[in-house]
Amino acid sequence: MKTEIVKPVLRWPGGKRRLLKKLLPMIPPHICYCEPFIGGGAVLFAKPRSEVEVINDLNGDLVALYLNAQRHLGELLEQVQSFVSSRQIFHMVVQQPGMTEIERAARFLLRSRISFGGNMNISYERCFANYDSKDTFFFIDPPYLNAKIKAYQGWDEAQMRTFRRHLGKLKGKWIVTLDDSEFNRQLFSDFKIEAVSSRNQSAHVNKGLTFGELIITQTK
Repeated sequence: MKTEIVKPVLRWPGGKRRLLKKLLPMIPPHICYCEPFIGGGAVLFAKPRSEVEVINDLNGDLVALYLNAQRHLGELLEQVQSFVSSRQIFHMVVQQPGMTEIERAARFLLRSRISFGGNMNISYERCFANYDSKDTFFFIDPPYLNAKIKAYQGWDEAQMRTFRRHLGKLKGKWIVTLDDSEFNRQLFSDFKIEAVSSRNQSAHVNKGLTFGELIITQTK
């Protein structure tokens, strides 16, 4: 049965929509699919459904949006559709995140769509511990090294080394996507690394420029 690809609802820095044609065929058979850093969810929405699916992110607004889209989609759409597009109202949305959970989710979605841009969220370490098994597949798109993006804080070299140690202990299969840097190439040199070039998708900054990414898998 052909799987319908669902476009991500969010505009998310570092989103993997542009790499789907390469990433999707690389996903191995599995029972549990787990994303410790869900972000815009491009891979999740494009892949075939799994028996068990787990998404996680430390961004509470992001998690709240997905929960409300799952449980209160009609009310969420009503909030978004009533938005009047103006610079003044947009600044009000930024300054006032919403009084209810539905308003919070709707305003977060609006901020994402207009500008590039419940706590069940846990750390990636806890996510690994909770869901790792030989039947689990992790797609892992962590913060990039020294990234300076408002949507998330980049990792430093110590955090990347810690991540590498946890990655090496996983029983399940995984794919990691990271920024192409000499540090990352050396740190993950015992794994299979494929370098790819992606176009900048931001409508506001450096559109058309390319940047390097690494697709990292277990075996060479």
